[in-house]
Amino acid sequence: MPCSSEHMEQSAREAAIQHAAKLFADVLELQGLPVPQYVFDADTYYAHASNVIPTFCTHLEAMSDDELDVLLYSDARDRRRRAIADWWEKHQEADRKREARLDDERMLQQIRASGRAKLTADERKALGLESGSEGTTTELEAKYGPNWRAVDVVVQKVARATQEQIGRLGAGRDSAWTVAQDVALDAADAGVLACGRLSAWNAAGTAALRAVRSPGGIVALDATWSAVRPATAAATAVVMKDLIGQHGFTQEHYDTMTRAWLEVFGDPLEAPFLGKV
Repeated sequence: MPCSSEHMEQSAREAAIQHAAKLFADVLELQGLPVPQYVFDADTYYAHASNVIPTFCTHLEAMSDDELDVLLYSDARDRRRRAIADWWEKHQEADRKREARLDDERMLQQIRASGRAKLTADERKALGLESGSEGTTTELEAKYGPNWRAVDVVVQKVARATQEQIGRLGAGRDSAWTVAQDVALDAADAGVLACGRLSAWNAAGTAALRAVRSPGGIVALDATWSAVRPATAAATAVVMKDLIGQHGFTQEHYDTMTRAWLEVFGDPLEAPFLGKV
């Protein structure tokens, strides 16, 4: 029987990540900003770069309309600018369609919120309706899985972090650390798929990513870039905390993914629920 290499071929998601990473690098170069190493890596090693597209979007969203016009449309002969503009326009159209689909859900949420407003504090607590960073406790559990409290702690702590803490979180991450993270992420990726927590994994990583902020909204600052991976790694690791020893995900993998976070913020599993930001 001949050998098959199907498992080595790019998936549609991996191809999309690689394409976005290439465009992201072009944007930063056109702006005269440094390109973080993980963006370069995503262009080649796309399997571990799920945060590239959300980060790229956040970067473009932080720009003013005038800045976007200059970046995207100032030179129609520039292939890079045309490719970036085409990607961004398609991405925004997909966002608009998704928002339209969520209209009914938002209406239901408003109805629920109106009903919750009529409850006393004790009634809300008894029903699991305390507010967290991304919704009520019930909604957080549905979004992040059984370890939702720890995920919410990560998201809220990084959102409230000082620039000094962000700098410490991203400092001293050498190539050996990156390799160890990649090995741990490999195991976690496989475990997430095996246990059916992909949605919680993606939600936790995206929430942590969006919570990492830099002064003045300048997303490309080196300290902020460096902090993105430790923050998202911690958020996604705690999604899998109760599954250590299963699906190939070990304590060593978990410790590797959370070590940088623990050095700055402590154990999210031991921190109290912080409530709404």
